[in-house]
Amino acid sequence: MEKVKVLYNTLVTYQRSKSTSNEGRITPFFEVDKLLLRIKNRAKLNRFFELEGRKFMFIETLIIQKNESDTLITGMFKSARYQFRPKLINKINGSERDNPKLISEGDIIKTHFTILISKSHNEVFHLLEYNYFGITMKNFIDYLSHFNKKIFKDEAKNNNLIFQYNIIPKDDFIESLRSIKSVKLAEVTIDKQFLGDSALNFSNRLVSVKNELKLTIGSNPRESIKEFTVDLFNKYNVGHSGISKIRIKGRDESNNDILLDTSFMNKMEYLNIDKDLLTGELNSLQILDGLTRLITNL
Repeated sequence: MEKVKVLYNTLVTYQRSKSTSNEGRITPFFEVDKLLLRIKNRAKLNRFFELEGRKFMFIETLIIQKNESDTLITGMFKSARYQFRPKLINKINGSERDNPKLISEGDIIKTHFTILISKSHNEVFHLLEYNYFGITMKNFIDYLSHFNKKIFKDEAKNNNLIFQYNIIPKDDFIESLRSIKSVKLAEVTIDKQFLGDSALNFSNRLVSVKNELKLTIGSNPRESIKEFTVDLFNKYNVGHSGISKIRIKGRDESNNDILLDTSFMNKMEYLNIDKDLLTGELNSLQILDGLTRLITNL
């Protein structure tokens, strides 16, 4: 039995445009299932993608399930490092022997993932098995970008779509918030009765209004609302504030996009998976089942 760490992300996209007014308009990547399916339908060698460090990856399995509101995707990537075949040494007796691999061969590393396209949450959630020797979220995004451009080039179409992922940290929320370099946007979900208090006095007009409302708060250009969001979270943490959820979008010290969401504060991070005693590989079915359970319980 071995513990497998699970990384939480969301998938988003935006259209590169010559017009600055349209640049950076980020939306959930609702079409990710179609792109993955088109890649998976290619011949195996045509799914290969070269990574840094004499390493390559390709999508091996893909299962897509749909219902009226959601699309669930489960799959597995394989990657391998090639042009590296030093001698093998036996831990039990210290004996060495030549490596039987060809220089073009490498040990297969499996990386499992699941994606939930949720129209009800207006998000595309992505859970990735963390494997030190496997693929990263950057590899995943680069893989999609490469084949998206290749498919559109083959079809003689223009495509300026940019893919991106947002990290959903599962550490202590306030510590994660304080570690952010700058906060540009905060989304606050509040009870509709807030509109009926003495400040807004909309009590007689709330019958047709949804139970929860979303308030979006943005920063001025080149400024941050980090301290404001800290105060906002402290208000949320007190309880009875009318605030049921806070989502904060910002950037870390490396200028990567970060997404903090109070909904994920107490989610499970690890899966206990059986290991094959002969090969050392983890049970793929258990990993995919575990990822599916986690993502459907978001």
